Amino acid sequence: MFHSADKLTFGKAINLIVQPNGTRAHPILSILTPLGESSGDDPKVCLATGFFPREENMKLTLGNNKSVDHSTSNAALSSRRTYYYAGFSKENIKHCVMEGTAKAHDEDKDDFTDNTTATTASVICKDEPLNNATATNHTDYTKMNFTAVVVYGLRVLFAKAVAFNVLFTVKALVF
Repeated sequence: MFHSADKLTFGKAINLIVQPNGTRAHPILSILTPLGESSGDDPKVCLATGFFPREENMKLTLGNNKSVDHSTSNAALSSRRTYYYAGFSKENIKHCVMEGTAKAHDEDKDDFTDNTTATTASVICKDEPLNNATATNHTDYTKMNFTAVVVYGLRVLFAKAVAFNVLFTVKALVF
């Protein structure tokens, strides 16, 4: 019955995308390369962390001065309501730029200065309360365990009351 339904009856499929609310956050960029001796086929990565909103573009400048653009539309959401994205390349990455924040590979720092409009490390590391976050400590587990035991006890008591009522009803009807 359901397999015969066609698109004309029900219309186009609906894609639901849930995006969190938040304030604009600049990315922290890192250029990562394989450790030790590696073959030329190992991927090089520009990692952008802690940025919001998701719709940004990452621009990689490769070893041959060729630019490659990456869309961050499929970036992963972290528990802090910011996004993470990794831009991969088979060639060496000289520069990585995203939203006005730039990062140069360690070998290229002599001819390239970091043009960062992002906040400094002292601001990034400041203590900010997280929205919808709960701090757990030992007393929270104690309260949770006590509540679970009380609820379990009430369920057993209720089940016994129902069982005895059924037995007495059956006894009254049969005898």
